[in-house]
Amino acid sequence: MARSDALHDSSVAAQRRRLGWADNRLVRSVAHLPWRVRTKLLVAFVSIVALFVVVGVLGLRGLAQSDARVERLGTLQLRAAAYREISTGAAQLRQLLALRAGGDVNAYVGGDASTVPSGASLTYLDRTIATTLLQLGPATDPARLGFARPPEDASTLETIRRDYQRVSEVMEKIIAFDAAGAETKGQRLQHAEAEPLANELGALANQLSSATQAETTALIAQNRSSFTNSRRVFIAGGAVSIALALLLGLVLSWSLIGPIQRTETRLAEIAAGDFSSHVDITNRDELGVLAANVNRMNDRLGQLYEQLESQAAELAGWNRTLEARVDEQVEELRASRTRVVVAADAERRRIERDLHDGAQQHLIGLAIHLRLASELASSDPEKAKELLEGLDDEIQETLEQLRDLAHGIYPPLLQDRGLADALAAAVLRAPLAAQVQANGLGRYQPDVEATVYFCCLEALQNAAKHAGDGATAMVRVHENGGGLLFEVADDGSGFDFGSERIGAGMTNMRDRVGALGGSLRVESAPGQGTTISGLIPLEH
Repeated sequence: MARSDALHDSSVAAQRRRLGWADNRLVRSVAHLPWRVRTKLLVAFVSIVALFVVVGVLGLRGLAQSDARVERLGTLQLRAAAYREISTGAAQLRQLLALRAGGDVNAYVGGDASTVPSGASLTYLDRTIATTLLQLGPATDPARLGFARPPEDASTLETIRRDYQRVSEVMEKIIAFDAAGAETKGQRLQHAEAEPLANELGALANQLSSATQAETTALIAQNRSSFTNSRRVFIAGGAVSIALALLLGLVLSWSLIGPIQRTETRLAEIAAGDFSSHVDITNRDELGVLAANVNRMNDRLGQLYEQLESQAAELAGWNRTLEARVDEQVEELRASRTRVVVAADAERRRIERDLHDGAQQHLIGLAIHLRLASELASSDPEKAKELLEGLDDEIQETLEQLRDLAHGIYPPLLQDRGLADALAAAVLRAPLAAQVQANGLGRYQPDVEATVYFCCLEALQNAAKHAGDGATAMVRVHENGGGLLFEVADDGSGFDFGSERIGAGMTNMRDRVGALGGSLRVESAPGQGTTISGLIPLEH
């Protein structure tokens, strides 16, 4: 006893460890939500998708910012190149002016002169300066920069353009003086106007170039820093999203797994005969309903178990009394046992077939009509009322048939008017739309008519169960080559007859037809409906 209690305590402790997550406060809160299981799963799925969408949006935002910086960097590079071109042209102009003022001209015109150039050297320098100004002109033209002028550079660029135009005008005058032999005037004009303008032009160009280079360097650094930050944000967001998704999945799964495991454990205890406790589940979804049903089943089974124990005790006393009487009658019963068993078995089979093929089919039809009326009660009360009012005649007919079968009598309509009228009335009660073709029939032996009638009812009932919604059936009965042929065909879903297990209804039909020397045939295929036909010889 002590060992049994220890094993029980160990089992309880193991179960508590296994269900530890299910008792978590967060898990129980999710389980207590008044939503269906599929709604909870849908919310979890949408939440996980939303988390990953947020991560994707963050990534796209970072990419968009990076693309904008790259585009801006390209514009800065264009500006830097344009400004460097202006700066280079200005520097070359200043060097040429310095040479013209008396600098070293060997690099340009050769010779040994160390004073102010004159004659051919001066003319060559003038042409070189003019060429340099022609090359510098497009670089200072705002319309030919290749980019939109930044507002902060607009005034400087306008000053550069203005200085370039004034330098060009001054150089035209200087070249004119040189051509006229007034070189001294040209030198004075150069010192007074050309050189200051060239110096200002170079200084402004260098200022723009330096500022643009600094801005480019800062943007590259910013882009590198933003990339690093975006990567960190993306990785962190992804990690947080994955963690939240895992947590959400874990909480939701345990809100379902815990109740299922508790229910499974309780069912195992019930199967072992323990009806002393209830399963404790707080879910407000299908699992909560399942737990309530399990508890009701537990209580009912406990009551039945107690009743069975009481009845078993009573039966044990009766058995002891009966054993004495049985011992006295063993010899007497031994001789007649075979005859009684054979007769009782034959009678039982006949009653069983009649009940199954007749009254049971009507009761099943009534159940189907009642279920249909229940389904229509909320959506079409008038139709449901009409359907229920129409069941009265069927109930009366079923009661009459039960009375007739209890006395071994055929259905009254079958006995009085034959197969055609009996089948026509039967299809009106059938649980699916059906028609009858039974023209030219006469009256036949009672067992033949009963066999055909009940086999047709059984086939109609099978069609109602398995043919599917919207299926219809056709019942045909006619004489054929000395036999009575019946056929029930439906246009339902059909089935693979070779792979299906033969049910009790089919077995009863085979027994009935076989008892009269006839044969039964079933033809069916998926999607092609089912046809059940039988042939009973009229001379058997």
